[in-house]
Amino acid sequence: MNSRKDPLAEIRHLLTGPPVDLRKIARELGVNIWESKSLPEDIAGKLTTDPRKAGTSGFAIIVRKDDPLTRKKFTIAHEIAHFLVHSHLLANGEIVDRAEPGRKELYRSNLSNSMEGRANIIAADILMPWSLFAPLINERKSNIEALFQVSREVVDIRLASPVVRRLKRGAQI
Repeated sequence: MNSRKDPLAEIRHLLTGPPVDLRKIARELGVNIWESKSLPEDIAGKLTTDPRKAGTSGFAIIVRKDDPLTRKKFTIAHEIAHFLVHSHLLANGEIVDRAEPGRKELYRSNLSNSMEGRANIIAADILMPWSLFAPLINERKSNIEALFQVSREVVDIRLASPVVRRLKRGAQI
């Protein structure tokens, strides 16, 4: 966990599909996933150490139950990214949005823009690994959305990547 060079190293073997099985990744990491009707509208998800919900790693991801599937999938991938690269900040109490005895929580909005940006990039790498995405860069966006079960916004962001421009010029990943 918290590998600076390759945050996906310990889960790369699970980045199969499409679509990528996020629940399988979370299980392997020891992170439980819960859906909640009680999260406020402005909070899509959180990474928490709530002992009643946590998996064997001591962490759980909670997502809004009523969000669309594509939103939930991105939120889960985003929180997995936080687990992989930022959980040490939460575990030692440096980042706490709301704390109750025995529980610390990390909300998406509680981190710096650079940390959130990095989690978003890693989330895209989880949902649409380059090994699966690269052969599809000339497909219709709607086909890519359906195949990976992601939103158009996520596909657009991925297609705007400098990596895609290099691939279209014939570069290899």
